[in-house]
Amino acid sequence: MNTATATAPATFELDDALKARILALAGRRKAAPLEIVREALAHLEREEDEDEAFYQEALQAERDYQETGLHLTGEEVIDWLLNTEPGTPPPPCHT
Repeated sequence: MNTATATAPATFELDDALKARILALAGRRKAAPLEIVREALAHLEREEDEDEAFYQEALQAERDYQETGLHLTGEEVIDWLLNTEPGTPPPPCHT
């Protein structure tokens, strides 16, 4: 079974400063510039996915709050974070 990922060529413009930085990094790592670009794009994709997941979680939290009214105040959260042992569960939410 062949599990190789299909690739397709892509063309894009880089300004001279960015191109120089990529080439310098590739030289330090003894890697092809293409590998540096691929790594950077994969890193960006992971960050964007994490940001989107965080955003969706925040939207769900807002919907939950609108439906139930359950919440903790900022003061309660700060007190819990600063004045409890690690692993201590948060205080219960209230209306």
